[in-house]
Amino acid sequence: MPTRPIHLDACILGGGVAGLWALAHLRRVGYHATLIELDTLGGGPHGQTIASQGIIHGGIKYALSGAASAASRAIAAMPDIWRRSLAPLASITPHDSQLHASPHNDPVLPLASATVLSESQLLWTTPGVTSRLAGAAASKVIRTPVERLASNDRPPPFSSTSGIDVYRVAEPVLDSRSVVAALALAAGHDRIITLASHRQAEERPHHDPRLSITTGPNGVASLAITPADSDSPITITAARFIFTAGAGNESLLSRAFQSTTPGFVIPRMQRRPLHMLMLRAAALPAIFGHCVGMSDKPRTTITTSRDAAGRAVWYIGGLIAEQGVARSRDQQIAAAKLELAACLPWLNLAPFNPQWATWHVDRAEGLSPDGSRPDEPVVSAVGNVIAAWPTKLAFAPLVASRIESLLREASVLPTDPTAHPPMLFQRTAPAIAMYPWEREEVAWTS
Repeated sequence: MPTRPIHLDACILGGGVAGLWALAHLRRVGYHATLIELDTLGGGPHGQTIASQGIIHGGIKYALSGAASAASRAIAAMPDIWRRSLAPLASITPHDSQLHASPHNDPVLPLASATVLSESQLLWTTPGVTSRLAGAAASKVIRTPVERLASNDRPPPFSSTSGIDVYRVAEPVLDSRSVVAALALAAGHDRIITLASHRQAEERPHHDPRLSITTGPNGVASLAITPADSDSPITITAARFIFTAGAGNESLLSRAFQSTTPGFVIPRMQRRPLHMLMLRAAALPAIFGHCVGMSDKPRTTITTSRDAAGRAVWYIGGLIAEQGVARSRDQQIAAAKLELAACLPWLNLAPFNPQWATWHVDRAEGLSPDGSRPDEPVVSAVGNVIAAWPTKLAFAPLVASRIESLLREASVLPTDPTAHPPMLFQRTAPAIAMYPWEREEVAWTS
């Protein structure tokens, strides 16, 4: 069967928050753009977006040493951009709400349909002078609004605590799946192509969900794809191919430049793994925030969601997740029980009859010389390819702005939008990845 040829201004590969925000933003400023996702939106089973805690950081977390770091300065503007995007549509100015009319490089999108789990988060200290001072220092170093809460102003389960400091930080916590859905809606479902078939492989043995990359002297020459549940292959050429596939960028870059002219400096990435924890029970109190100890990193970071059965789920990261990578599942759960007892010593979890599970996820980032987390997103151009790693969920708007800047610097300008043909690859909303705690392969224990 002959292929359908399509030429784009920009072809984005990777349907996590960075790719979707980039697609929606580029389309709003006039670019003829499409996004391709190999699996489900949100990054597939082990994607970073769907495994994130949904916190829109403003820098407090990165300033626990008492000095504003480069990371805290870079991320300081992100909560405001997200809040403007999450505002009701009626409050968004006309140039923010109409396709192709956004001012150059303004990354605000209409995302009012996304769910805000909490308008703020807490930062609380463990007992002891050192940890209290760390919390106080963190509250002063950057501009994110922070309020020290008196004992009688603290929400449950902190309302009866003493001997600790509790701060309310004006950083929202979002439901990541709803953010993905809102971004896909803002971008346009007809501009998103997923390649994972919803049918069983044995029903369609001829269907190959992988995309084929043809290389040229400047990087990617073209892509050959077959959308999910379709028999019609498509050949895509583009002025620029944009890789926003997280850990998948490594393979995409290798394939894109395997036979091209030598001399390109190919962007490199690193993986920083996490061993996240999940705790579920019918009536757990809702917690959103960080427990601060003596380290310049939070001991634990807890966010709260509800599963399909209506149970509360604590999703737990922080140092416990970083330091637990080498632990077995049972060892990590045992360590987490001790850590929660230290961070929430007044809260007895036993009456809740909780169940525990763990989840491994790799944070894919641009390579830093010492392997530490990059202070900012890494967005690099090589040949006709742009590779982007946002580093944090909150940085997605900044990634989109930098991608647009690189396109314009390379004189890749929006084409006439009236010349863009309809692209009805998918008539229904693309599938979104499930949260770790909803996945069948996760084993729960008491």
